[in-house]
Amino acid sequence: MADGDHHLGVISGFFFLLRRSETFKFAVDRISLKLPVIGNILEKATIARWTRTFGHHVSPPGGPRWSESLGWERVAGASGNAVFIAGTRKNPDRRQHRHEA
Repeated sequence: MADGDHHLGVISGFFFLLRRSETFKFAVDRISLKLPVIGNILEKATIARWTRTFGHHVSPPGGPRWSESLGWERVAGASGNAVFIAGTRKNPDRRQHRHEA
């Protein structure tokens, strides 16, 4: 096997696991957030996506009601980062922030 074929296999395996394994994606995302300089940029971009989506789902009075389960899943998924998705899903305080009609 040529050296280039081996590298191609490793890269393919990495992306396969990234798409198929939640545990692997969580580990990669957690490590990427800890990288110097780049981690800070990734964290700020993730927070920006999270808050923008949250802002779209929290409507002014008289607007559509906040869907507790669907709304949080959309906000979590919009972050695109497994660490933020897990944190949003397990946050016990989210039940206290219901939109009043």
